[in-house]
Amino acid sequence: MGLFSKLFGKTDEGGKLDLSPEQFIQTPYVQHALKRYQKRAVILNPRTTAGPINPKLSKFGGAPNLNGLDTYPCCDVCDRPLNFVLQLYQRDFPEHYYPKGKDLFQLFRCPNSTCPDAYSEPFLAGHKMFVYYCR
Repeated sequence: MGLFSKLFGKTDEGGKLDLSPEQFIQTPYVQHALKRYQKRAVILNPRTTAGPINPKLSKFGGAPNLNGLDTYPCCDVCDRPLNFVLQLYQRDFPEHYYPKGKDLFQLFRCPNSTCPDAYSEPFLAGHKMFVYYCR
């Protein structure tokens, strides 16, 4: 008897599980894993707008609120100006971590694919990301 058979039940001649997706989710192993590793998620619903979005709003892309920054952020390795990705205000996402006295989370990324840190640890999946918390 194989591992999958032990965990999830019988398989057919081709080795496929004889379970529907609903039955699979209800197996003790999957239920245990779901309880152990479940986390609260926030589902974002980005959409295109007709015009620019106010920098005082949570958003993806566009112009960031730069009030908490002395200068426009640049990569600390290649010194290129960063691309703005998103910003989240604490009033819109109170469950997200914000340091004391800060109410704005901003994410930027280095646009330079030849930056020495672009595909290095822990950025193997792509460009180096930068996080800022501002007031």
